Amino acid sequence: MTTIDLTIPDRDAAEFGNLEIRNKQAWMRWNEEFSKVATGTGRIQDRLAAVAERMGVTPRKVRHTYDQARKLGWRGVIDWRVERRREESEVPQEFRDWFKGLCEAEQRSCRQAWSKVVTLWQNGNDIPGYKVRPEAGPNGLPPGWSYANAMRHAPTRNQRKLFRVGRSAADMPLLITTRAGLPVGKIYMFDDVWHDVLVNYVGVAKRNAIRPLELACIDLASTAKVLYGLRPRLTNEDGSHDQIKEKEMRLLVTAVLLKCGYRRDGTIFTVEHGTAAIRKDFEDCIKVATGGLVTVQRGGILDKALVPGGWGGPKRGNFRLKASLESLHALGHNARGLLPGQTGSNSRENKPEKLSGIEQYNNQLLREIENLPMERLQEIAAKLQFPLLHWHEYHKIMDDIYRWLDLRTGHELEGWQENLWTKQEYRLDPTDMRWLPATHLQLLPQENREVVLSAIERPGCMRIRKPEMVPMLLGPDLAMDKSVGANGCFVMDQHELTGGASAPLRFPAHGIRNVLGQQVMLDTRKTYKVFVNPFDTGMLFVCDEGLRYIGYVRRQIAVSRADMDALHAAMGEASHRRTDAEREVRVRHAPEADERAAMVAHNQDVVGTITGGVMPGKARRVTKADDAVLAEIAQRPDPDAHVEDEGEQVTKAGDLADMM
Repeated sequence: MTTIDLTIPDRDAAEFGNLEIRNKQAWMRWNEEFSKVATGTGRIQDRLAAVAERMGVTPRKVRHTYDQARKLGWRGVIDWRVERRREESEVPQEFRDWFKGLCEAEQRSCRQAWSKVVTLWQNGNDIPGYKVRPEAGPNGLPPGWSYANAMRHAPTRNQRKLFRVGRSAADMPLLITTRAGLPVGKIYMFDDVWHDVLVNYVGVAKRNAIRPLELACIDLASTAKVLYGLRPRLTNEDGSHDQIKEKEMRLLVTAVLLKCGYRRDGTIFTVEHGTAAIRKDFEDCIKVATGGLVTVQRGGILDKALVPGGWGGPKRGNFRLKASLESLHALGHNARGLLPGQTGSNSRENKPEKLSGIEQYNNQLLREIENLPMERLQEIAAKLQFPLLHWHEYHKIMDDIYRWLDLRTGHELEGWQENLWTKQEYRLDPTDMRWLPATHLQLLPQENREVVLSAIERPGCMRIRKPEMVPMLLGPDLAMDKSVGANGCFVMDQHELTGGASAPLRFPAHGIRNVLGQQVMLDTRKTYKVFVNPFDTGMLFVCDEGLRYIGYVRRQIAVSRADMDALHAAMGEASHRRTDAEREVRVRHAPEADERAAMVAHNQDVVGTITGGVMPGKARRVTKADDAVLAEIAQRPDPDAHVEDEGEQVTKAGDLADMM
């Protein structure tokens, strides 16, 4: 009797991996049953009838499958009706791209873009992608033009944010960093923060309560606020406000250098471009004073146009550079949440209603005593009961709050465990508030010592060499539903895998590879079936909803801030991902840059006709700027060509800061 070979050769691995899970399970069942037929005894008809009885199908079905398997191998047992793909949509690709551009251009609603398309069609206008006017279907619109179908071709939510608002609002690829390997004093971060509270400064702010402003320096590794200072936000006679000045930043930096010092292997001061800035001349002084051991790192300016030659955005710093600072500021905001005079984190959204009455009564008291002599003013103010704290009271309270925050020992800071800055403690009773160092266990008698044995894991001697087989082996019950989240990553909570509370695992979707090693682009709007093995969390396997194998991706490893070579390499990778994320939107809106070029050229001609000494200086400045715009448009690459990277080849500190 002929033996049926249902094994999957290597050349068919990709095709087999793309099958739905029920076809893979059917292949396993038929392979098992036909193996019994090959080794059984008796007539072939009787053995096939036994197979039909065990599988619950007709003998005719078994005989047909048996003959197909002898003829076609593993393909003979596959139900190819299940694998039949959907017919291609009747909507042309050119129309889809045009519709996406309309949706992005509409600042508020994609429905307006759809209504515009329908109106253009009803008025007999030419529609991109259609050589002849499409005819109406049963619903009164061309096939595939219903609003529900049109939204399937709309740009993703992130693409809409990218064009409608800009890079600052879109979920762009980021550089993930870690404190692991970063020594104390290696990176100091300077920043200013407004306190979300109102206080009185009697004798200085005579008519109104004021908000405190803080200028601080934080050590990134330890998150300690090494130095800080407060000043009131006063109102000048002309109505302007007295803010933190550059001289105060120089005072703080100098104090840090004198009181805290810097490392022999170098220290980095991370600053911004606004209030907490270090000017170039002051930076030169720092380098001279420290022998070049202290360098200054600044965030980039986010004003570059999304489409080369298009309209640029406002000049502003990269807020992502200060992510660790903002989390520490939030800790301070929360700690002073019980103090009176809370303004809310955003006065337009969560300002307490009672603050209006408190301000009105408090300011009324201030104006009652504003004209008194200073000695008499202080005497009366000490007797009055204000609903808000006085400046010196508040300053003392903030000293106590920051001291309390620094003395806490119950931290959950990223990188501390890897740096061995944590220690294990125990207590004898769950209700006991006293914790003892785990090293005390070694002092206990042997008979009373509780020995905890860690599991011994022997390195495996076998491995699965075909990743497309993993979903079938693990089965649908171990699959997890995941979508590509913010910054283009699958994010897995380790609690889902091991029950632990460690940092989440990130798998960048841009790095997914199929069985042929080719890169696969995933749809951020879809949900995928993914597998992560808790015994090897270095890889994530991705399938579609039918458990057809798509590919695998390796886990993103956080880069130590102390390893500059690794940071440069990771920055280059993130730049490639950012370019890929922007390319599709750039191509669709490249014509807008051409329109701007025509506008600039026209305006240059008009300005050039102005003679007789009319505003020559201003006209020349406009011309220089416009020349730069035209030059940028002229150098714009072919939108169909692959863009390897943007910017200079040499990595600057500002570039590195942008990616953080």
